Amino acid sequence: MKAPQSQIDDLVARPAESLPVEIKSWIDPTSPEGIAKIVRACLAMRNQNGGFLVIGFNDKTLQLETNGRPQNVREVFHTDRIQQIVTRHAFESFEVEVAFSERDGIDIPVLVIPSGVQYPVASKADVIAADGRRLVRVGEVYCRTLNSNGSASTAAAGPKDWRDIFERCFDNREADIGRFLRRHLGSSADSLSFGAKSQTRHERMTAFLDEGFARFQEAAAIRNPSGPELELVNGAKFEVGLILDPSKSDQLPTQTFLHTLVTSNPRLTGWPTWLDSSDFALEHARPVVRNGSWEALILVPLFGRLRLDFNWFDPNGRFYVQRSFQDDTKDGIEPGTMLDPILVVLRIADAIAVGLSFARALGWKEETTLRFAFRWKKLAGRRLETWANPGAYISVHARTATESVASYVDLSIDTALNSIAPAVEQAVRPLFAEFGGYEFPTISIEHWVQRLIDRKL
Repeated sequence: MKAPQSQIDDLVARPAESLPVEIKSWIDPTSPEGIAKIVRACLAMRNQNGGFLVIGFNDKTLQLETNGRPQNVREVFHTDRIQQIVTRHAFESFEVEVAFSERDGIDIPVLVIPSGVQYPVASKADVIAADGRRLVRVGEVYCRTLNSNGSASTAAAGPKDWRDIFERCFDNREADIGRFLRRHLGSSADSLSFGAKSQTRHERMTAFLDEGFARFQEAAAIRNPSGPELELVNGAKFEVGLILDPSKSDQLPTQTFLHTLVTSNPRLTGWPTWLDSSDFALEHARPVVRNGSWEALILVPLFGRLRLDFNWFDPNGRFYVQRSFQDDTKDGIEPGTMLDPILVVLRIADAIAVGLSFARALGWKEETTLRFAFRWKKLAGRRLETWANPGAYISVHARTATESVASYVDLSIDTALNSIAPAVEQAVRPLFAEFGGYEFPTISIEHWVQRLIDRKL
C-alpha cells in the first residue's frame, strides 16, 4: 500500500474533515491519551473502509498547530511505531502507512488506513489513563459518523451505524465474487441492467446537462475572465449530471446540506468530483447560493497550473459538475490533441462513487435510482494516449472526427462501490468507440476502478 504523494500533499494543503478524513492537533504516541486517539481514529477509518488521519492542525480552525509539536516529527510518527500501536489494539490486524507532507516548513504526518474491511474491527485491549479512566475499551467498535449538523466525528458505533458498517464489510466480501462471475460467465456491461434507457430519459438528462452548462455560462459571465482564464472557460469540457430519482421539491440550500456533502465525499483523489472549495483563499472560488442551489466556479491556479471546475448542488437531488480536460493543462502536451483513456475511466468512477455517497448521506430512500449523464465536448482531432500512465499500452492511434459524445447510466442507491466497474464500462464505451472503434478491455477497467476505490493510484 502506498498512497499517492499528490493526494497526501492535497490533504495537507487544504485540510478539511470528512467521513474518510479526520484532523487532529499534535499527538504524543507514547502517552495513553495519544495512543487512544490513534487507536480510535485508525479503527474508525478501517470500519469506514479506509481513510486518513492528518495530524498537526487545529480541528476547529484547520490552522497549523504549534503547541505540542515534537522536535523530530518523522521519528515520533515512524510507521513501525504507529503500526505497533494499531496491531496491539485491533482484533483484525491491518496495515497502516505513515506518509508525510510539508506545510510552512513543518513535516505533517498523515496516517493512511487502507480499504478492504471484511469484518467490523473492534479493539482488543484497554487503554487506561493515568487517573484510571478507560480511554479505549476491549470490544469497542469505532466508526466515522455524521452528526445532526452534517459534521463528521469518530465515535463508538451506535444502532444507526451498524448497518453501514456491515454493508461495507459485505460489499468487500462480495466484490471478488462479482468480478469472478463477470469474467468467467461472460457477463459484461451489455448484460447488466441499469434501468430503463428510454429516449425520454436520455432527453431529460441531456436537458439537465444543458441547464448546468447554462448556469456555468452565467457564472463565467459574472467572473468576466480574460487571457488564460478565458481560454480555459471556452475550452474543452467534461460534464457530469446526476439526478436522484425520485427527486424532491421542497429542500432548501442550507449550510447543513452543504456540510453533509463535504463530509460524505469519499475523497478518492486529491481533486475529487464535486470538490468543496469553501476554504479556498480566493473568495470568488467559494460556493454561493444562487436561485435555490449552491454553486461554485473554481477558476484558480494550482501547483503552477490553472484549474477550472464548476459545481452545482441542488438540495432537491440534482448535481452537476463541469471541468476542463486535464490533458489540455499538462506541460508538454499541445491542447486539443490527446485524451487519456485511463483518466476518463477514473473520472467516471469517481463521479459515480461520490454520487452514491451523496445520495446515502442525504438520506434518499432505498428505492432511489441514480441517473447519470456524462458528456465530453470539443473532442474532434484528439487521439487516445495514456500520457498520465505511460507504462499502460493501448492499441489505437486513430483520431476522432466527433465533436461531442454523451452517455447515460442508471444505478440503484444500494450499489456497492466495489461493484461500479460495469457501470463505468457502460459509460465509457460510447466515447472510446469514436476513436477508431476502440474497446477498452473489461479487465483493465475493473483494475483501474478498483485501484481508485482502494486509493492506490
